[in-house]
Amino acid sequence: FQVFAGKKERARWKPANESEERWEDSQWAAPPGRRRFEALTTRRGELVKICFLNPFGTPAYDGLITEVLAPAMRDDVDLVVRHLDVRPENLDYYAAKHLVEVGIMRSAVQAERDGFDAFVIGCCYDPALTQARELVDIPVVAPLEASLGFVRSFGHRYAIVTDHHKAVPELEDRV
Repeated sequence: FQVFAGKKERARWKPANESEERWEDSQWAAPPGRRRFEALTTRRGELVKICFLNPFGTPAYDGLITEVLAPAMRDDVDLVVRHLDVRPENLDYYAAKHLVEVGIMRSAVQAERDGFDAFVIGCCYDPALTQARELVDIPVVAPLEASLGFVRSFGHRYAIVTDHHKAVPELEDRV
């Protein structure tokens, strides 16, 4: 398994110990002129810093998000929950969604500048996921795309349920 990231290196792979083979020494090395996507790991004593963005424009959910996610974090992961300042009434409307996407892109860039190793967009529409990936060299993930990656392990068919008709084309594009 190998994913190429073009000119941008989005993460680093390091061997767990010196006897473990590095990618560049193996048959799985990326072709010349290409960089490879590598899994996040820590150096001894360093934390992996993950920025989780609550895009709903209020700190009201920040504590709940931390409370739910913290028990699943490894000891070497530092989870920081941030939120946007812009508060959309409804992401199903294009103008409000656009304002949120601009905020997400700015937040992704700021997270990278602040030294985060990964950025999570906490909205199941995955707003600005593709755009944020173009702007930063750290991994950017969101719930819809991440959950679709697991869907085949649960069966051959799946459904996505939404509460608004305007969300359908957006979800179809992402799927």
